[in-house]
Amino acid sequence: MMQELIIIVIALLKNTFFLLILCSSSFGFGFTLLRLIHFPSRQYSEFLVFSQALGLGILGLLVFGLGVVKQLHSLAAWGLIGLGWILLIIELILHFKEHLTPIKRFQIRIPNWFSVIMACLLAANLIYALLTNALVPPTSYDELAYHLAIPKIYIEHKSITYIPYILHSNWPLNTEMLFTLSMLIATERVARLVTWIGFILLAASLYIYGRKWFGSEAGWLASVLATSTPMALSLAGAAMVEVPLALYTFLAVVCIIDWLEEHRLASLFLSAIFSGIAAGIKLNGAQVGLIVGGAMLLVAMLKTPRMALKNLGLFTLFGALTFLIVLPWYGKAWMQTGNPFWPFLFNVFGGRFWDEEAAKNLLTYIQITNMPHSVLNWILGFVHVTFDKGKFGGYSIGYSFLLLLPVSFLALIRETDSKRLRITRYLTLMTLAFYSAWFLQTHQTRFMMSFLGILALLSAAGFSWLFRIFADKWVIVPKLAIIGYLLVFSWVAKPTSRETIIQRLPYLTNQVTRDQYLNSFIPGYSVFEYANKDLPKDAYVLMAVWESRGYLLDREYMWANPIGQRAIRLDSYSKPASLAADLRKRGFTHVIINYANLNRFPYPKNEQVAELTIAMLKNHAQLIYSAPPIELYRLIR
Repeated sequence: MMQELIIIVIALLKNTFFLLILCSSSFGFGFTLLRLIHFPSRQYSEFLVFSQALGLGILGLLVFGLGVVKQLHSLAAWGLIGLGWILLIIELILHFKEHLTPIKRFQIRIPNWFSVIMACLLAANLIYALLTNALVPPTSYDELAYHLAIPKIYIEHKSITYIPYILHSNWPLNTEMLFTLSMLIATERVARLVTWIGFILLAASLYIYGRKWFGSEAGWLASVLATSTPMALSLAGAAMVEVPLALYTFLAVVCIIDWLEEHRLASLFLSAIFSGIAAGIKLNGAQVGLIVGGAMLLVAMLKTPRMALKNLGLFTLFGALTFLIVLPWYGKAWMQTGNPFWPFLFNVFGGRFWDEEAAKNLLTYIQITNMPHSVLNWILGFVHVTFDKGKFGGYSIGYSFLLLLPVSFLALIRETDSKRLRITRYLTLMTLAFYSAWFLQTHQTRFMMSFLGILALLSAAGFSWLFRIFADKWVIVPKLAIIGYLLVFSWVAKPTSRETIIQRLPYLTNQVTRDQYLNSFIPGYSVFEYANKDLPKDAYVLMAVWESRGYLLDREYMWANPIGQRAIRLDSYSKPASLAADLRKRGFTHVIINYANLNRFPYPKNEQVAELTIAMLKNHAQLIYSAPPIELYRLIR
């Protein structure tokens, strides 16, 4: 047991070494930007979190710049890291006393029992995400299909190249640029650790602002609520973008609230910058700036019309700064496809390798989980996604918010402290706005991750009020109740979660290789192994029909996904022979097909496409390797 623990610690140290290299460099960029906007470092922990978050956002954009000038190679990546270090050294030299003072003033204080328990729960959540996600190879479809596959293709071409068959490659990719940088200086493990760092930063931000506005216990509770959500534990440490989006959404919201409360212009700038970074993470991240900026203007209008008029200029500046940060990504999409919001708004902008039928099918797929849009479903949305997670994408939001948010709404009525009441109102307004935006788009639970931090802080605010209304000798009752709830529903108490860690241990302790691990989690993975070892270097593989995990393949490939690409329109072929002839003409030599995925997605012509592909393989290809449910064929010439 001790030997296995030592192996895990060594693996952690090896990977966190490269992570520390990346994070120390991002500190340099973040510190520099904070100095430029004259952000006051009155609370040092806030200053550090903002610096790290800003630095990671800046690094993503700078890596994009390297890709534009076709310099995506290790030497350029290390040059970028080195530039961050230079900025960090300059910061420490110029402001050494400012950084030293918090260390000198630091005192070890004995926290109360509630805070100790919350800190232990938080640590347990962070460790779980580390062991089950960050330190093991990726296995989820989205990671393997595009989040890691796109950086891999960019690195192979040393540039931001056009990928006609991965629609996601034309969306904002700020987090994927961090994955690219991580893979250039280290491995995919460091790329996955980037989102784990985002998880830590989200927890730290929740604690900082929970403590600042509602007290230390509320800060701890908010951090634990967010990090114990089953959906967050599944996504943190994975090469996905939801956790970074949740981080920057939360920072944009708290900064605008800070501006409304303290009128610090730097906070307004930071909110706009964080909104811009959020928009650069995911296409629907654009709603962050719209909601936060709109809420800012609405609050100003409700206070006095004169104040609204005065802030109209600031609102315009907010929007301009947000748009400026995400503009490079919209510009990239426009240049590569002719549509800055590709593949959406096809009727307005059109789009390369796209058509109206594809746009309609994509929208249908995105909204396949949706409940009918009605006032009743809007009211009961949380109930539906809590108790029927299978219908909404499989991710679970848990029971916390359904149980705890009512206390927050009660606090809106009974809170007597004016500042806490105002901030609770702001958080409630933001929650309703983001929830409504989610309800009007897609009802996949995963898309609720973006406003997870706001939900957690609002819930903690309600319990902070509850703690204060109880007499000293009775306050232990709600505290024990919330601790009992968190313990009962923690991953430690769930046999499936403990089993998940046990399943990872053979890889974490070097008892199995990466390929052996992937074989145990991905049915048919040996087909990819065979293709990588035995196919000619110049092989060109078509991945059919819904198999899209190209990151696993070390040969040139292309999706045959009828919704995710329209470079090859499988539904336009009438005969298997014509499809085979066209594939040979395009240079394809092999086909990988996953029979388990033939009916994976609803698509009007799915049966037609599946039958056509199977008939083509039967009559115009030769089976060379099979590992059910996946098979590898060679096209017959």
